[in-house]
Formats: sequence, C-alpha cells, structure tokens
Amino acid sequence: MAFTLRCFSWAKKPCRAFDTDIYGEAVKLSFVKRLREEKQFSSADELIAQIRSDVKDAQAVFSDLNLNT
Repeated sequence: MAFTLRCFSWAKKPCRAFDTDIYGEAVKLSFVKRLREEKQFSSADELIAQIRSDVKDAQAVFSDLNLNT
C-alpha cells in the first residue's frame, strides 16, 4: 500500500511517500486534537453526514498546523 505521510514542521526526519510493508512494525501516532465526543447515529445517512463534517474539521485543524508535504 502506498501513501504519503504529512509531517509536522518539528519532525526530526522528513516524511515522504513510501511503499513499504510495515505489517508487524511499531508505529507511533500522535493525536493533535479531539474533534468531538462519541456519538451514536440512528441511520447510515446521519453517520455519513457526520464523517463528512469530521473530515472538513480535521482538514481545518491540519491546515492551521502549517504541515510540510
């Protein structure tokens, strides 16, 4: 699976797109901000709408962090 990592400006090493099998490897993740509390949804459409909203909110958080590509 190939994907691109977007790194923070304070990262020790630059992140680049890679195509490496990392199955079984340790991965460190850092959470930046909690977007919202847990919520139950009464329908798939309600869940889909919330996911779309969450994506927009997450993009706004990342754009405020001045990420490197």
